[in-house]
Amino acid sequence: TLGYSSNDINLIYNKLNDTSIDTIINNAYLKDLSTIINLSYFKEDNLDRYLKYITSNDLDNETAIIYVNIGLDNDYYTNVSSIDDPNDILVLVNKYNKLPADYIPNDLETIKSKYQWYGRGNQLRKDARLAFEEMCEAAIKDNIYIYAGSGYRSYATQLTLYNNYVKRDGFAAAETYSARASYSEHQTGLAMDIA
Repeated sequence: TLGYSSNDINLIYNKLNDTSIDTIINNAYLKDLSTIINLSYFKEDNLDRYLKYITSNDLDNETAIIYVNIGLDNDYYTNVSSIDDPNDILVLVNKYNKLPADYIPNDLETIKSKYQWYGRGNQLRKDARLAFEEMCEAAIKDNIYIYAGSGYRSYATQLTLYNNYVKRDGFAAAETYSARASYSEHQTGLAMDIA
């Protein structure tokens, strides 16, 4: 009665548990449900969240599922995960994934001065520094000049910046453009604001 084809219904009953089937029955028809269920990154435990996010956002289904899988359907700074290996070059730090306050990368290197904005002493982890300098050199060949604006920031530096923004612009405004301490990519030594 919801509008699913017999093929969709067979797929639902063959791939999903009873709780998920009840979730589908208790929601409106979702076009392409079979495509969603067959995605390699579909997680049945997230089905209810997928359905809510898809119906409340103007995103294609695949993007919505990716967003739910990484937690973007939650309010910022809720359902936070502590990062187990902050030294992993592929670490994800954001408003849902938190670094330890005492984390300092052990391979920080200062960027060459010719790529520094107004003589700042910006640092990045070695791999990121090399990639940044290579990007700067490639840009110069196209007559584009990129400079390091703000690289690695310690927990204490990010805390001070964030608190200053809150004092200056208010909490709600600061939340839109600054990360809280432990939630900033800059603490990884892998992020650079450029000029």
